[in-house]
Amino acid sequence: AGDKHALARPASPFDAADRAQQLATRLHDRTGAEVPVTEIGAVVGAHVGPGMVAVVVSPAPQPS
Repeated sequence: AGDKHALARPASPFDAADRAQQLATRLHDRTGAEVPVTEIGAVVGAHVGPGMVAVVVSPAPQPS
């Protein structure tokens, strides 16, 4: 049972990099889009705490 699309729950919140990469791979497989994985800064990290994984979507830059 359970959601076949759910990510595996890590043993520690410090496994966020692995969870982020899993999510990026799944998003790329579904959309074909480039999905970079980066770290957040200290200010945002202090507010959300360890283990945060997020997705940001923005329009592609338009040629000038």
